[in-house]
Amino acid sequence: KSIIGKWGRGKTKTPEVRTMLGEIAKDALFQFGDKKLNIANKLRRTYWDLGAYTHTRGVPTIDMGLVGSNILAFTPDALDRFFVLFASVCRLCIAFIAIFFPQAIIEVPAYTKFGHLDPVWIPRTDEVKCIRSVLSEIGLSGLEDLAASNPWFQTVRAKVNSLPDLTASEIEETYEFVTNSAPEALDDALGQINKLLE
Repeated sequence: KSIIGKWGRGKTKTPEVRTMLGEIAKDALFQFGDKKLNIANKLRRTYWDLGAYTHTRGVPTIDMGLVGSNILAFTPDALDRFFVLFASVCRLCIAFIAIFFPQAIIEVPAYTKFGHLDPVWIPRTDEVKCIRSVLSEIGLSGLEDLAASNPWFQTVRAKVNSLPDLTASEIEETYEFVTNSAPEALDDALGQINKLLE
């Protein structure tokens, strides 16, 4: 947090990956997740692979590298290599987020309890399915184990599950409320729901 705040305000340069990993490695939740998923080493490896591709290995796969042209035009092979790296970065980002926010990979039925007033920090069923589809079974298993030992997540999940499901007409009423209410009334309602789940 100390790094990101300054960086966001333009008061410091983008921190090095080593610095950021060193800071996050102090967090107990991350330490436990890293033991399960070896995520710090995977992040370092992907960072190195991206750097190598950008500075050396990617050059032979562009037209400039192939024919000496000064026009930078990527070949299908270069695009394929890029997407392999891109997919790896996406998987690591999702896993990293899910260490701290297990609701990204474990469904919490907030929509059935709050309708269109469900908190934005609790993904809906289709979103969770989409996120899960990106991760491997081994990665999901490790993240699920981590979620099972996360007291904050288990408390939120229990609170949501203890609430009654809304009927279809009640869900429709939440839609009407969201679309027709003044911003202050909507903020107040969402604030109350967040307090209920704290």
